[in-house]
Parts: sequence; C-alpha cells; structure tokens
Amino acid sequence: INEKKITFQNIVEACIERTRQIDPIYNIWASFDQDDIKSQMPKDISLRNENKKMIGVPVGVKDIFNTNSLPTQMGSSIWKNFTAGNDARVVHDLKEAGAIICGKTVTAEFAVHKLNETLNPHDEKLTPGTSSSGSAVSVATGVCPVALGSQTAGSIVRPASFTGVYGFKPTY
Repeated sequence: INEKKITFQNIVEACIERTRQIDPIYNIWASFDQDDIKSQMPKDISLRNENKKMIGVPVGVKDIFNTNSLPTQMGSSIWKNFTAGNDARVVHDLKEAGAIICGKTVTAEFAVHKLNETLNPHDEKLTPGTSSSGSAVSVATGVCPVALGSQTAGSIVRPASFTGVYGFKPTY
C-alpha cells in the first residue's frame, strides 16, 4: 500500500472474490454483505496513523459478537436475522483501528460443542473443530488474514489446530 502496488480496493475485492470461490464449498460465512464491506473501505493511505494500526485489514467476526450492520444469529435458527444494532466492544475497537469487518463466521449453535456445516479445507471428511470453525477456515483458506473466535473449552485452539492456522486465547 505504501509503495502504491496495491490499494485498499484491491484488498477488499480480493476478499470478496475469494469468498465467491471458497464459501460455497466450505461454508465460512453466516452473514456476508459485499456492499457493507465496500462501505468500510478506507478512502486513502493518509488515514494510517498510530490510531489506525489495522487500516484496511479484512477481519472475520464469529457470529456471537454483535455487529451494528450484520445479523448476530449465534448459529441458531431462533436468532435468525436478529440485528443487535450495536457493535461488541472488540468489534468497535477493530473498527476504530481501521479494520474492515468482512462478515460473520459460522459458529456452533450458541458457541457450544455441536458441529456446524463448515468443512475442513484440508480434508472434508475431518472436522474443522466446532465453535470457532468458521473463523479458522476463513483464515486457512485465505479469505481474510484475521478472524475473531471465542474460547470456553477449546473453541479457538481446536479449529486453529485442525485447519493449520495460528490461534490463541488472550487473557481476560
């Protein structure tokens, strides 16, 4: 970006194109809206400063974290199309840092142990893990470089391990 070899638009378009290729196969997104992604695109590099350390970085958000513009369904048909109308603190902080929220990644219902429809990109017969599997697969397939997960038992570390990406649970 600094050398003007790629633009923020190139990054956003790559995320959208990769989603078109990958999501029908691996079921990463619970909610994905390319117009919403485009509306978040930074206008120019001059916005990069100490407060915008993640400017233009596409981030997947596990579908248990509220986002203002996308539904928060928590992997449950009970919450189908529920829009909270606010951003979770971590989503707010990402946006403040300049990140582009790509969409809501598939999760197990209420982020508990039940498998969901997301497939392991290395072997579709193997599990990608459970709760944060959509987030792990979004990174493993190159749809986005970063994704949020959550961990109560092993919901970050298992999907990360099973799909070959780096995952960690920070402290409270």
